[in-house]
Amino acid sequence: MLQQTRVSTVVSYWRKWMDTFPTINDLACAPVELVLECWAGLGYYRRATALHCAAKEVVSRFEGVLPSDVSLLRSLSGIGPYTAGAIASIAFNAPVPVVDGNVMRVLARLTGWRAVDVKSAADMKHCWKLASELVHPTQPGDFNQALMDLGSLVCTPHAAECEVCPLRGPCRSRSLLEDGIIPQIPGVIPPTASKSAPKEQEVTVCVVYYQSGEGRSQVPCANSISSASSLLSFLLFKRPAEGLLASMWEFPSTDAVAAKPEPKRRKVQSASAAASSSSTSSSSTLAAVLGSLGRDADVAQAEFCGEVVHRFSHILMTLRVHCVAASATTDVARFSPRTARWVTEGAELESVALSTQMRKVLRMAQAHLAAHRAAVQRQ
Repeated sequence: MLQQTRVSTVVSYWRKWMDTFPTINDLACAPVELVLECWAGLGYYRRATALHCAAKEVVSRFEGVLPSDVSLLRSLSGIGPYTAGAIASIAFNAPVPVVDGNVMRVLARLTGWRAVDVKSAADMKHCWKLASELVHPTQPGDFNQALMDLGSLVCTPHAAECEVCPLRGPCRSRSLLEDGIIPQIPGVIPPTASKSAPKEQEVTVCVVYYQSGEGRSQVPCANSISSASSLLSFLLFKRPAEGLLASMWEFPSTDAVAAKPEPKRRKVQSASAAASSSSTSSSSTLAAVLGSLGRDADVAQAEFCGEVVHRFSHILMTLRVHCVAASATTDVARFSPRTARWVTEGAELESVALSTQMRKVLRMAQAHLAAHRAAVQRQ
Protein backbone atom coordinates (compact mmCIF):
# COMPACT_ATOMS: atom_id res chain seq x y z
CA MET A 1 0.00 0.00 0.00
CA LEU A 2 2.87 2.38 0.69
CA GLN A 3 4.25 2.10 -2.83
CA GLN A 4 3.86 5.61 -4.29
CA THR A 5 1.30 6.42 -1.56
CA ARG A 6 1.76 8.48 1.62
CA VAL A 7 1.50 6.91 5.06
CA SER A 8 -1.20 9.37 6.12
CA THR A 9 -3.37 8.18 3.22
CA VAL A 10 -2.67 4.48 3.77
CA VAL A 11 -3.47 4.18 7.50
CA SER A 12 -7.28 4.03 7.23
CA TYR A 13 -7.11 1.68 4.25
CA TRP A 14 -4.67 -0.62 6.05
CA ARG A 15 -6.93 -0.85 9.11
CA LYS A 16 -9.94 -1.69 6.96
CA TRP A 17 -7.87 -4.24 5.03
CA MET A 18 -6.66 -5.98 8.17
CA ASP A 19 -10.16 -6.05 9.66
CA THR A 20 -11.45 -7.65 6.46
CA PHE A 21 -8.51 -9.97 5.78
CA PRO A 22 -6.85 -10.77 9.13
CA THR A 23 -5.02 -13.79 7.68
CA ILE A 24 -3.46 -14.79 4.37
CA ASN A 25 -6.10 -17.49 4.03
CA ASP A 26 -8.89 -14.91 4.44
CA LEU A 27 -7.41 -12.88 1.60
CA ALA A 28 -6.87 -15.92 -0.62
CA CYS A 29 -10.47 -17.08 -0.20
CA ALA A 30 -12.00 -13.65 -0.79
CA PRO A 31 -13.56 -12.79 -4.16
CA VAL A 32 -11.59 -10.27 -6.18
CA GLU A 33 -14.58 -7.89 -5.99
CA LEU A 34 -14.19 -7.63 -2.21
CA VAL A 35 -10.44 -7.13 -2.54
CA LEU A 36 -10.98 -4.25 -4.94
CA GLU A 37 -13.71 -2.76 -2.72
CA CYS A 38 -11.25 -2.57 0.18
CA TRP A 39 -8.60 -1.06 -2.08
CA ALA A 40 -10.88 1.41 -3.87
CA GLY A 41 -9.49 4.93 -3.61
CA LEU A 42 -5.81 3.97 -3.24
CA GLY A 43 -5.17 3.78 -6.99
CA TYR A 44 -2.67 1.54 -8.78
CA TYR A 45 -5.16 -1.31 -8.50
CA ARG A 46 -2.78 -3.84 -9.98
CA ARG A 47 -1.14 -3.89 -6.54
CA ALA A 48 -4.36 -5.23 -5.03
CA THR A 49 -4.84 -7.96 -7.62
CA ALA A 50 -1.18 -9.00 -7.34
CA LEU A 51 -1.49 -9.21 -3.56
CA HIS A 52 -4.61 -11.32 -3.96
CA CYS A 53 -2.81 -13.68 -6.37
CA ALA A 54 0.18 -13.92 -4.03
CA ALA A 55 -2.08 -14.90 -1.13
CA LYS A 56 -3.60 -17.68 -3.22
CA GLU A 57 -0.13 -18.91 -4.13
CA VAL A 58 0.96 -18.92 -0.48
CA VAL A 59 -2.06 -21.04 0.41
CA SER A 60 -1.64 -23.47 -2.48
CA ARG A 61 2.15 -23.80 -2.38
CA PHE A 62 3.11 -23.12 1.23
CA GLU A 63 0.02 -24.21 3.21
CA GLY A 64 -0.84 -20.61 4.04
CA VAL A 65 2.51 -19.76 5.64
CA LEU A 66 4.45 -16.89 4.07
CA PRO A 67 7.98 -18.13 3.25
CA SER A 68 10.96 -16.38 4.81
CA ASP A 69 13.41 -17.28 2.06
CA VAL A 70 14.10 -14.43 -0.40
CA SER A 71 14.10 -16.67 -3.48
CA LEU A 72 10.73 -18.18 -2.52
CA LEU A 73 9.28 -14.75 -1.80
CA ARG A 74 10.39 -13.55 -5.22
CA SER A 75 8.53 -16.43 -6.83
CA LEU A 76 5.20 -14.95 -5.64
CA SER A 77 3.11 -12.64 -7.82
CA GLY A 78 3.95 -8.97 -7.50
CA ILE A 79 7.06 -9.45 -5.34
CA GLY A 80 10.39 -8.25 -6.73
CA PRO A 81 13.85 -8.06 -5.14
CA TYR A 82 13.11 -4.91 -3.14
CA THR A 83 9.86 -6.19 -1.61
CA ALA A 84 11.34 -9.63 -1.00
CA GLY A 85 14.31 -8.12 0.83
CA ALA A 86 12.08 -5.88 2.92
CA ILE A 87 9.78 -8.75 3.96
CA ALA A 88 12.64 -11.13 4.73
CA SER A 89 14.69 -8.65 6.76
CA ILE A 90 11.88 -6.82 8.59
CA ALA A 91 9.42 -9.66 9.16
CA PHE A 92 11.84 -12.60 9.50
CA ASN A 93 15.09 -10.90 10.57
CA ALA A 94 16.95 -12.44 7.63
CA PRO A 95 20.32 -10.73 6.99
CA VAL A 96 19.49 -9.64 3.44
CA PRO A 97 19.70 -6.16 1.92
CA VAL A 98 17.11 -3.80 0.50
CA VAL A 99 18.03 -1.45 -2.35
CA ASP A 100 15.92 1.34 -3.77
CA GLY A 101 16.80 4.75 -5.16
CA ASN A 102 17.35 6.21 -1.69
CA VAL A 103 19.68 3.38 -0.65
CA MET A 104 21.62 3.59 -3.93
CA ARG A 105 22.27 7.29 -3.37
CA VAL A 106 23.37 6.83 0.25
CA LEU A 107 25.76 4.00 -0.61
CA ALA A 108 27.27 5.86 -3.56
CA ARG A 109 27.94 8.94 -1.45
CA LEU A 110 29.11 6.95 1.55
CA THR A 111 31.76 5.15 -0.50
CA GLY A 112 32.74 8.21 -2.55
CA TRP A 113 31.84 6.31 -5.66
CA ARG A 114 30.22 8.90 -7.95
CA ALA A 115 26.82 10.20 -8.86
CA VAL A 116 24.71 7.08 -9.11
CA ASP A 117 22.53 6.36 -12.14
CA VAL A 118 19.31 4.96 -10.71
CA LYS A 119 18.33 3.62 -14.14
CA SER A 120 21.61 1.78 -14.73
CA ALA A 121 21.47 -2.01 -14.32
CA ALA A 122 25.22 -2.06 -13.63
CA ASP A 123 24.90 0.57 -10.89
CA MET A 124 21.96 -1.28 -9.37
CA LYS A 125 23.93 -4.55 -9.34
CA HIS A 126 26.92 -2.83 -7.72
CA CYS A 127 24.72 -1.35 -4.98
CA TRP A 128 23.05 -4.69 -4.23
CA LYS A 129 26.49 -6.26 -3.80
CA LEU A 130 27.63 -3.42 -1.54
CA ALA A 131 24.43 -3.52 0.50
CA SER A 132 24.84 -7.27 0.98
CA GLU A 133 28.26 -6.69 2.48
CA LEU A 134 27.06 -3.94 4.82
CA VAL A 135 23.71 -5.28 6.09
CA HIS A 136 23.66 -5.78 9.86
CA PRO A 137 23.88 -9.51 10.72
CA THR A 138 21.51 -9.45 13.71
CA GLN A 139 19.35 -6.36 13.08
CA PRO A 140 18.89 -6.35 9.31
CA GLY A 141 15.35 -4.96 9.41
CA ASP A 142 16.31 -1.96 11.52
CA PHE A 143 19.41 -1.41 9.39
CA ASN A 144 17.51 -1.47 6.10
CA GLN A 145 14.76 0.82 7.34
CA ALA A 146 17.32 3.26 8.74
CA LEU A 147 19.19 3.33 5.44
CA MET A 148 15.99 4.03 3.49
CA ASP A 149 14.92 6.76 5.94
CA LEU A 150 18.36 8.33 5.81
CA GLY A 151 18.09 8.62 2.04
CA SER A 152 14.57 10.03 2.08
CA LEU A 153 15.05 12.53 4.94
CA VAL A 154 18.73 13.49 5.20
CA CYS A 155 20.81 12.35 2.23
CA THR A 156 18.24 13.54 -0.30
CA PRO A 157 18.65 13.86 -4.09
CA HIS A 158 18.95 17.65 -4.13
CA ALA A 159 20.73 18.28 -0.83
CA ALA A 160 22.91 16.35 1.58
CA GLU A 161 22.30 17.49 5.16
CA CYS A 162 25.77 16.43 6.24
CA GLU A 163 25.75 18.31 9.55
CA VAL A 164 22.92 16.15 10.94
CA CYS A 165 23.89 12.92 9.20
CA PRO A 166 24.91 10.10 11.57
CA LEU A 167 27.29 8.77 8.88
CA ARG A 168 29.14 12.02 8.23
CA GLY A 169 32.26 10.63 9.97
CA PRO A 170 32.92 7.63 7.70
CA CYS A 171 31.35 9.26 4.61
CA ARG A 172 33.94 9.26 1.81
CA SER A 173 32.18 11.95 -0.23
CA ARG A 174 32.11 14.27 2.77
CA SER A 175 35.84 13.76 3.28
CA LEU A 176 36.59 14.43 -0.39
CA LEU A 177 34.53 17.61 -0.23
CA GLU A 178 36.35 18.92 2.86
CA ASP A 179 39.70 18.17 1.23
CA GLY A 180 38.73 20.15 -1.84
CA ILE A 181 39.00 17.16 -4.13
CA ILE A 182 35.38 17.38 -5.27
CA PRO A 183 33.34 20.60 -5.54
CA GLN A 184 30.13 19.16 -4.11
CA ILE A 185 28.46 16.01 -2.85
CA PRO A 186 27.58 13.78 -5.84
CA GLY A 187 23.99 13.97 -6.94
CA VAL A 188 21.79 11.67 -8.93
CA ILE A 189 21.96 10.68 -12.58
CA PRO A 190 19.75 11.40 -14.37
CA PRO A 191 18.63 14.53 -12.49
CA THR A 192 14.95 14.74 -11.72
CA ALA A 193 13.30 15.91 -14.89
CA SER A 194 10.06 17.76 -15.16
CA LYS A 195 7.21 15.40 -15.91
CA SER A 196 5.91 15.41 -19.45
CA ALA A 197 2.42 16.75 -19.94
CA PRO A 198 -0.23 14.04 -19.47
CA LYS A 199 -2.33 12.87 -22.39
CA GLU A 200 -5.70 14.59 -22.38
CA GLN A 201 -8.69 12.34 -22.97
CA GLU A 202 -12.46 12.72 -22.92
CA VAL A 203 -15.16 10.25 -21.89
CA THR A 204 -18.94 10.55 -21.88
CA VAL A 205 -20.47 8.91 -18.79
CA CYS A 206 -24.14 8.02 -18.36
CA VAL A 207 -25.35 7.64 -14.79
CA VAL A 208 -28.31 5.35 -15.48
CA TYR A 209 -30.74 5.08 -12.56
CA TYR A 210 -34.23 4.24 -11.40
CA GLN A 211 -36.07 5.28 -8.25
CA SER A 212 -37.07 2.56 -5.80
CA GLY A 213 -40.20 2.64 -3.70
CA GLU A 214 -42.32 4.13 -6.48
CA GLY A 215 -43.28 0.92 -8.28
CA ARG A 216 -40.85 -1.33 -10.07
CA SER A 217 -42.08 -0.46 -13.53
CA GLN A 218 -41.95 3.30 -13.19
CA VAL A 219 -39.50 5.16 -15.42
CA PRO A 220 -38.83 8.48 -13.72
CA CYS A 221 -37.08 11.42 -15.25
CA ALA A 222 -35.08 13.67 -12.99
CA ASN A 223 -37.86 16.25 -12.92
CA SER A 224 -40.34 13.66 -11.63
CA ILE A 225 -38.33 12.51 -8.62
CA SER A 226 -40.55 13.54 -5.76
CA SER A 227 -39.58 11.67 -2.61
CA ALA A 228 -36.44 12.53 -0.72
CA SER A 229 -36.74 9.26 1.16
CA SER A 230 -36.84 7.04 -1.96
CA LEU A 231 -33.54 5.44 -2.82
CA LEU A 232 -31.99 5.44 -6.26
CA SER A 233 -30.48 2.37 -7.89
CA PHE A 234 -27.66 2.79 -10.41
CA LEU A 235 -26.58 0.60 -13.31
CA LEU A 236 -22.90 -0.39 -13.13
CA PHE A 237 -20.69 -2.37 -15.48
CA LYS A 238 -17.57 -4.34 -14.58
CA ARG A 239 -14.38 -3.37 -16.39
CA PRO A 240 -12.21 -6.00 -18.12
CA ALA A 241 -9.85 -8.08 -15.96
CA GLU A 242 -6.82 -6.53 -17.69
CA GLY A 243 -5.78 -2.95 -18.33
CA LEU A 244 -6.53 0.35 -16.60
CA LEU A 245 -8.75 -0.02 -13.51
CA ALA A 246 -9.04 -3.77 -14.12
CA SER A 247 -12.15 -5.45 -12.64
CA MET A 248 -13.44 -2.20 -11.12
CA TRP A 249 -17.07 -1.12 -11.55
CA GLU A 250 -18.09 1.92 -13.60
CA PHE A 251 -21.07 3.74 -15.03
CA PRO A 252 -21.82 3.11 -18.72
CA SER A 253 -19.23 5.11 -20.62
CA THR A 254 -17.71 5.66 -24.03
CA ASP A 255 -14.14 4.66 -24.75
CA ALA A 256 -11.67 7.44 -24.01
CA VAL A 257 -10.77 9.63 -26.98
CA ALA A 258 -8.14 12.31 -27.35
CA ALA A 259 -9.39 15.63 -26.04
CA LYS A 260 -9.85 18.51 -28.44
CA PRO A 261 -7.75 21.59 -27.61
CA GLU A 262 -9.76 24.07 -25.58
CA PRO A 263 -9.33 26.38 -22.58
CA LYS A 264 -8.22 24.66 -19.39
CA ARG A 265 -11.10 23.42 -17.24
CA ARG A 266 -11.55 23.43 -13.51
CA LYS A 267 -11.45 20.09 -11.71
CA VAL A 268 -15.24 19.98 -11.47
CA GLN A 269 -17.51 22.12 -13.61
CA SER A 270 -21.20 22.63 -13.05
CA ALA A 271 -23.74 22.00 -15.75
CA SER A 272 -24.38 25.69 -16.27
CA ALA A 273 -20.68 26.42 -16.70
CA ALA A 274 -19.96 23.61 -19.13
CA ALA A 275 -23.21 22.86 -20.94
CA SER A 276 -22.59 25.18 -23.87
CA SER A 277 -19.23 23.58 -24.69
CA SER A 278 -20.42 20.06 -24.01
CA SER A 279 -23.89 19.62 -25.48
CA THR A 280 -22.88 19.42 -29.12
CA SER A 281 -19.77 17.30 -28.70
CA SER A 282 -21.46 14.86 -26.32
CA SER A 283 -24.74 14.27 -28.12
CA SER A 284 -23.51 11.61 -30.53
CA THR A 285 -21.42 9.77 -27.94
CA LEU A 286 -24.30 9.89 -25.46
CA ALA A 287 -26.58 8.30 -28.02
CA ALA A 288 -23.98 5.60 -28.62
CA VAL A 289 -23.88 4.68 -24.93
CA LEU A 290 -27.66 4.67 -24.60
CA GLY A 291 -28.04 2.60 -27.73
CA SER A 292 -27.06 -0.50 -25.80
CA LEU A 293 -29.94 0.15 -23.38
CA GLY A 294 -32.53 0.26 -26.15
CA ARG A 295 -35.95 1.32 -24.93
CA ASP A 296 -34.92 1.04 -21.31
CA ALA A 297 -33.34 4.50 -21.35
CA ASP A 298 -34.69 7.54 -23.14
CA VAL A 299 -32.15 9.80 -24.83
CA ALA A 300 -34.64 12.66 -24.56
CA GLN A 301 -34.55 12.36 -20.77
CA ALA A 302 -30.77 12.47 -20.53
CA GLU A 303 -29.73 15.50 -18.52
CA PHE A 304 -26.25 16.97 -18.60
CA CYS A 305 -24.86 17.30 -15.06
CA GLY A 306 -21.41 18.75 -15.63
CA GLU A 307 -17.78 17.75 -16.07
CA VAL A 308 -15.35 15.96 -13.81
CA VAL A 309 -11.63 16.13 -14.47
CA HIS A 310 -9.51 13.34 -13.01
CA ARG A 311 -5.76 12.86 -13.33
CA PHE A 312 -4.04 9.53 -13.52
CA SER A 313 -0.23 9.39 -13.47
CA HIS A 314 -0.09 9.80 -17.27
CA ILE A 315 -3.61 10.78 -18.31
CA LEU A 316 -5.76 13.86 -17.71
CA MET A 317 -9.31 12.66 -18.27
CA THR A 318 -12.41 14.83 -18.64
CA LEU A 319 -15.65 12.97 -17.93
CA ARG A 320 -18.85 14.54 -19.30
CA VAL A 321 -21.57 13.36 -16.95
CA HIS A 322 -25.22 12.77 -17.89
CA CYS A 323 -28.09 11.41 -15.78
CA VAL A 324 -30.39 9.00 -17.56
CA ALA A 325 -33.62 7.54 -16.16
CA ALA A 326 -34.22 3.89 -16.98
CA SER A 327 -36.71 1.13 -16.31
CA ALA A 328 -36.42 -0.74 -13.04
CA THR A 329 -37.28 -3.91 -14.93
CA THR A 330 -34.14 -3.80 -17.06
CA ASP A 331 -32.55 -7.25 -16.89
CA VAL A 332 -28.76 -6.93 -16.56
CA ALA A 333 -28.32 -10.34 -18.20
CA ARG A 334 -29.08 -8.68 -21.54
CA PHE A 335 -25.71 -6.94 -21.44
CA SER A 336 -23.76 -10.22 -21.60
CA PRO A 337 -20.86 -10.84 -22.09
CA ARG A 338 -20.29 -7.71 -20.02
CA THR A 339 -21.09 -8.09 -16.32
CA ALA A 340 -23.65 -5.56 -15.08
CA ARG A 341 -25.61 -5.00 -11.87
CA TRP A 342 -28.03 -2.60 -10.22
CA VAL A 343 -26.64 -1.08 -7.02
CA THR A 344 -28.83 0.80 -4.53
CA GLU A 345 -27.85 3.89 -2.57
CA GLY A 346 -26.62 3.27 0.95
CA ALA A 347 -24.27 0.60 2.26
CA GLU A 348 -24.31 -1.36 -1.00
CA LEU A 349 -23.25 1.59 -3.12
CA GLU A 350 -20.67 2.73 -0.58
CA SER A 351 -18.96 -0.67 -0.53
CA VAL A 352 -18.86 -1.37 -4.27
CA ALA A 353 -15.44 -1.15 -5.94
CA LEU A 354 -15.71 2.20 -7.72
CA SER A 355 -12.57 4.06 -8.72
CA THR A 356 -11.94 7.57 -7.40
CA GLN A 357 -13.00 9.13 -10.71
CA MET A 358 -16.28 7.21 -10.70
CA ARG A 359 -16.91 8.28 -7.09
CA LYS A 360 -16.55 11.88 -8.30
CA VAL A 361 -19.06 11.17 -11.07
CA LEU A 362 -21.45 9.61 -8.56
CA ARG A 363 -21.26 12.61 -6.21
CA MET A 364 -21.99 14.99 -9.08
CA ALA A 365 -24.97 12.94 -10.27
CA GLN A 366 -26.40 12.57 -6.76
CA ALA A 367 -26.12 16.31 -6.18
CA HIS A 368 -27.81 17.00 -9.51
CA LEU A 369 -30.72 14.64 -8.76
CA ALA A 370 -31.03 15.89 -5.16
CA ALA A 371 -31.37 19.44 -6.46
CA HIS A 372 -34.29 18.32 -8.64
CA ARG A 373 -35.89 16.60 -5.66
CA ALA A 374 -35.66 19.76 -3.61
CA ALA A 375 -37.07 21.86 -6.44
CA VAL A 376 -40.05 19.52 -6.85
CA GLN A 377 -40.78 19.57 -3.14
CA ARG A 378 -40.82 23.39 -3.11
CA GLN A 379 -43.47 23.48 -5.84
